[in-house]
Amino acid sequence: MAKKKGLSALLTDAKKEEIKIAITGATIKDDLCNYSFDILSGTGTGDNHAVKGSGLIDEDLREAFNDLNVHPAAIDDSFKGMKAIGFDEMKLHERATLYMVDGFKITGSEEDEAIILLGSKHVSASGERMKLTTPRIPLNSMPSYKWAKQLKKVADAVREEVELYKGGKCTAPDPDETDPKQLNIESNESFEAAKV
Repeated sequence: MAKKKGLSALLTDAKKEEIKIAITGATIKDDLCNYSFDILSGTGTGDNHAVKGSGLIDEDLREAFNDLNVHPAAIDDSFKGMKAIGFDEMKLHERATLYMVDGFKITGSEEDEAIILLGSKHVSASGERMKLTTPRIPLNSMPSYKWAKQLKKVADAVREEVELYKGGKCTAPDPDETDPKQLNIESNESFEAAKV
């Protein structure tokens, strides 16, 4: 009769097992990264996890997301009618600065992956931003989107940075430091002097 393994032996075996994951989405909000991933191999294969990130993002993750900004502009035909403009010129064009990507979702299997970009566009009439969700853009098959090759390269880089964030490449928020977005009212004098 085989001897049963103890809990510590099972945990040791689990640590030795390589778990492969795939990032399936991420959103940046208030310098935190919420992300989801699928477990592709190892313990929990097939499981999908959604995580609310607690660490502050680093500059690499922020830049990776910024590299996505040109794609909603191109998908939205912002450069239509312009003389032959290359991808590198589009990235630097002022029209691309109207768009901001702060999230993405990956759909499909590894062979037929597609990406949906989430973000916003500056609307000059109101001076505010409107939410924007791109259509599903295939990354691996023959896409109709002209800049799909560049999008796949950036999407892979963003997913890698999110995986590094998951692995601890972030800054723990300082519990003693107050949130700069919150007001700290030292005295009531400013309220007493305010006119209604």
